[in-house]
Amino acid sequence: MSPEHVTRTFKAMLAASGLPVVPFHAARHSAAAMMLDDSGGDLRMVSQQLGHANLGTTVDRYGGIAVQAMDRAAEAM
Repeated sequence: MSPEHVTRTFKAMLAASGLPVVPFHAARHSAAAMMLDDSGGDLRMVSQQLGHANLGTTVDRYGGIAVQAMDRAAEAM
């Protein structure tokens, strides 16, 4: 699929659902945050899922979210 097709379809689905239109890449960041939360902050798993070449990229972008996720997991225990 072309990037333009994916973007158009994504925007149409958001509009049809009554959700605000956001850039497609924002969904990637939301997915990363949700994966970190669900995994208790497992940066290695999230890094693999996002296709980052190295763990440092994931840590640089999502390290703060990972710490929050680990804190919530610890509190839940």
